Amino acid sequence: VLAWQLTAGQRDYAALTLQVFECEAHDPVAHALLNHAVSELALHLQALDATHRLPVCLAGSVALRLAPRLHAHWQARWVTPEGDAMAGALQLIHAPAGAKD
Repeated sequence: VLAWQLTAGQRDYAALTLQVFECEAHDPVAHALLNHAVSELALHLQALDATHRLPVCLAGSVALRLAPRLHAHWQARWVTPEGDAMAGALQLIHAPAGAKD
């Protein structure tokens, strides 16, 4: 495991995580891991928007599988991404300095 993690990338970890989803129905440890992941995701959302007014946009196979497990107040603000990470980076590059949405 230690050797694997030295070279593992985002896709490797996501593939491993998808196996946890597959085992959840019959494995209490997998179920607990996913509940913990949802709790952590909610903590991140709370830290990013304590006012609960901003839209919630999640992307990636793991986040999209966790999203339906989030509390209803997060799900009510869920929006579909308008592009991928590269599109967002390009939008920031081309925005005038100091511009705010």
